[in-house]
Amino acid sequence: MRRRLGMLISWIAPICWLSFSASIAAQFVPSKPYYTIGVIGRPRDDLFVDWLMRKVNETFGMNITTKTTQLFTANLFAQVDAKAVDFVYTVPTQLSCLMSEFDFTPIATRVAIRQGLPVLEYGSIIYTKKDRDDINTIQDVRGKRILASSITGTGACQIPWQELEKNGISMMMEAGQVLFAGGLQAVADGLRDGYGDVAFGTMTVFDEIENHSASDYKVLGQRYTHPATGEDYPFVVSTDLYPEWTLGAAPWVEPEVFHAIAQTLMMHPDDAIMAETGLAGFVAPVSQTVTRDLQISIGTMSWDPGRKRHVCLRATELYDAITCPTGAYKLSRQDVAEACENAGFPCPASYQGCICQPCKQAAEVEVYQLFDNNTLGAPCSKMSVCAFAVQLEPIRMQVTDYAFRGTGELEVTFHKRKGPQTIMGKRGEKEGTFIFTFSDQFEGNVLVEIAYGNQQLLSSPFFITVDMRTCLDDGFVAGTDGVCQCESGTTKISGECVQIWVLIIAVIIPVILLLGCLIYWWMQWYKKKADGLWLIPFKDIVFPEPVQVLGRGSFGMVIKATYRGTVVAVKRAIPKDTAAERAKDTAKLFDGVETSNITRLSICMPADLQERLSSNEELPLVPTGPHANGSTGNGQSAGSDAAGSGLIQIPAQFGVGAAGSRVSGGISNGLMPPTSQSGGRSFGG
Repeated sequence: MRRRLGMLISWIAPICWLSFSASIAAQFVPSKPYYTIGVIGRPRDDLFVDWLMRKVNETFGMNITTKTTQLFTANLFAQVDAKAVDFVYTVPTQLSCLMSEFDFTPIATRVAIRQGLPVLEYGSIIYTKKDRDDINTIQDVRGKRILASSITGTGACQIPWQELEKNGISMMMEAGQVLFAGGLQAVADGLRDGYGDVAFGTMTVFDEIENHSASDYKVLGQRYTHPATGEDYPFVVSTDLYPEWTLGAAPWVEPEVFHAIAQTLMMHPDDAIMAETGLAGFVAPVSQTVTRDLQISIGTMSWDPGRKRHVCLRATELYDAITCPTGAYKLSRQDVAEACENAGFPCPASYQGCICQPCKQAAEVEVYQLFDNNTLGAPCSKMSVCAFAVQLEPIRMQVTDYAFRGTGELEVTFHKRKGPQTIMGKRGEKEGTFIFTFSDQFEGNVLVEIAYGNQQLLSSPFFITVDMRTCLDDGFVAGTDGVCQCESGTTKISGECVQIWVLIIAVIIPVILLLGCLIYWWMQWYKKKADGLWLIPFKDIVFPEPVQVLGRGSFGMVIKATYRGTVVAVKRAIPKDTAAERAKDTAKLFDGVETSNITRLSICMPADLQERLSSNEELPLVPTGPHANGSTGNGQSAGSDAAGSGLIQIPAQFGVGAAGSRVSGGISNGLMPPTSQSGGRSFGG
């Protein structure tokens, strides 16, 4: 009810001062040959301007000439600065900027006809294809590709943009991609053809485009009531409502012309030409406060302390029109240009442009790990692990100054195990960036401090973790200093690690064998050398004739000889022969020997002879030598002595030391006294 009453007053109020203004306008002479009216550029805009000036001149008897010029956001402020535009008939966001910066005054706000109904305010919709089951609410827009008309468009970009911000979604930081198709028709076509997941449009977009039906799409965040009044609203919207287009005048336009135009617009609401241009009439200007709030919230309008007023963003390129939320910073121009390609979202050539998360939540200066593919890691934070490295392998770090100051030096200090190391960062190819390289040989955490312009960064200090190096060659492991070395139980040979036991088998054992052979050969050589010192040529030994035997043993005899004039004793070895022959030699040695120095002759007997003795079998005794008659030197019988002592004389027919026997005794060396107390008996004295 209040809204209808307000509209009624806005229609009646201008008539109250119509008569007063008419008397002044009748005497007015324009100061300019013509007035320029800036319009968006729709064909029916020219029709509306022609009708308006004709009605003004007819009603007030003025001779006002006008012409139209197309308004573009890129050149709007330049046109106004040059006073090339006197009036504007445009969207609320453009008028709001002109009101804030150039003191434009709104004359009247149009009442548009949408779906046959008069509308003083309008909103936008956020829509998607009906078969997208994964997108049902505005929250589902996060991470999706969004289609919009242009970044400066009001209904098909900025109004839905603000709605996302109200729902906690930053279009500049959380949308997968934003594609600016250039118009409502291109936006809907792009959604249908799969270039995007979600689209922005005005609330009556399906009435303004072709080849699309509202039944094929669904609107996210639907509202059916007026956001401000709570009354039923005839259109489905996803956003708040904003004033319809408004006609505004520059501050240099004469009051007479201003009032004449205002009165004309109020007096002809039902004119056929006005209806043909899609209008139901005009009312007193609606406040643009909500429009200004919209612009401030998305960053397209900000306070200028120098001019002490709000000013709008001036952008001639898409990059310049990007605004980031509070606490976030815009990436460099190169990063923004490459972001969509890097994300795998190419931009159609026919579109105005595309952006992929051009803003980053960051401090004014941030530090990142820079990977080989030129992608960045997460921003570093104070006293946390920022990057990871491997022993002796360098990594790159990037410091980004999102304020793009272009001045100041970057100083980086690494607190390593061997002591602090300070380096200076080098400016990167991208605007506002510095690059520095880090490497360390020791495993563990390294504290890093960074100062920019002699002031430590908010994210400094932080840590870089150095992990153990992985050696690619088999058998190698990294040491504490990062150098690859052979693992335990192996040794390095010709650049490869070999098991020690394999080395022992393959190398050491052959070496030992070789050394053994060399030692044996040396010993043999040395022995021969030593033997050579005592080797006497046989021809130098002279034996007397006849040979004089000095002594004889079981295995040899000692013979008297002369060597170079010196009397010497030569031992002549008896070749080892059978036991019987050796026994015979021993018997022969004692045959005919008469001496008191031999006290006993012991003979080892064969086993069968011992058995015969143990059985007390009487054995024949056959003495040899000169005492064969059996008498001893003291007149006793040799047989009885032998029997009493357990010693026997081997029968002559057996031979001394018969087969199987062995002489164990030997010849006395003459030192035994004749009267031995050994208790034995001697043979033959």
